[in-house]
Amino acid sequence: MILDDFPLLDRRQPPIVGEKKSTITRDYLLAQAANRFSIKDKGPNARVELARAGGALPYIPSEMLPSELQLEEVNS
Repeated sequence: MILDDFPLLDRRQPPIVGEKKSTITRDYLLAQAANRFSIKDKGPNARVELARAGGALPYIPSEMLPSELQLEEVNS
């Protein structure tokens, strides 16, 4: 419900191949919750790995985003 209030949260992050938009922050939070509560569902962790392989990063406040050039260096 909370993430539904922020539809533009990952707008600058690349999506997983074959998807229309990034869900890295949602997937990251679900993965952390699954790990914390010893839930055996590996889906969120796998999605985070796929997204990170494509250069996505979970939540970055827009005021803390570096210039495009620096962002490319961070993702490298």
